[in-house]
Amino acid sequence: MIWAHGEDALEFLQGQFSQDLKQVPAGKVTYGFWLTQKGKVFGDAIVRPESAERCLIASWSLTADALRERLDAYIIADDVELEDQTDAWKGWVIAGEQVCSGSAALPVGEDTVWWQGTEEGALGYVLAKLEPEWPANWTEMDESEWARIRIAVKWPEVPVDLGADDLPQEGGRHEVGVSFNKGCYLGQEVMARLEATGRVRRQLTRVSGNGPMPPGDSAELQQDGKTVGKVRSHVTHPDGGWIGLAMVLLARVDLEKPAELKDQPATRVEFG
Repeated sequence: MIWAHGEDALEFLQGQFSQDLKQVPAGKVTYGFWLTQKGKVFGDAIVRPESAERCLIASWSLTADALRERLDAYIIADDVELEDQTDAWKGWVIAGEQVCSGSAALPVGEDTVWWQGTEEGALGYVLAKLEPEWPANWTEMDESEWARIRIAVKWPEVPVDLGADDLPQEGGRHEVGVSFNKGCYLGQEVMARLEATGRVRRQLTRVSGNGPMPPGDSAELQQDGKTVGKVRSHVTHPDGGWIGLAMVLLARVDLEKPAELKDQPATRVEFG
């Protein structure tokens, strides 16, 4: 959690963040990415512009030190100070059908921030200095339940599912995390080119398996003896087997046919 403040705070972040912060009403929240010059995902964040001179930044994928180091590298003559506020805030992920009807009941103000990422599966993030008074019909979930919900709606966890070698479009997050109408920002040229061509070579997709969980991270998927992708994250399914997200090579994979795990050829893996 970082406060960016100073005369040039909003203008500076506008040139770094993938979303159009100038179109976000004061006190509202938007989701986006910090990209490399090649358009790859350095990290993601939610940002709440308070004014032209004050913005709140929160990231689950980057520590405050990592984010400050990244932003500091591009501060030249800008009047911007980056203040670590991590110790003053707590964060929660929220998900499930209850979110759509109950998130409006959460307090929103200087000491509480929430952002709802998608209505499908209804997930989002809550940040507060003190734990909010949750709606009465909400229940606490564990990490496995959170993973099952976000995998079901193909919401990638950065950097596990969508990271330093990936483009936002490959994870399907450009629709909510990238502006194609704002001016220049780091990685904008690549984003604009992909928007014009509409072509990516890889795509994050849901997968499910009927056997044991994939061994470790980045388990390879094969069809006809050829590697067609890698499982990025996975979790057990209550009905048996497992579900996950995999980055697949579109030129090689046939999403209508099952695949298998390289080291577990008896495991049948379905796409979608």
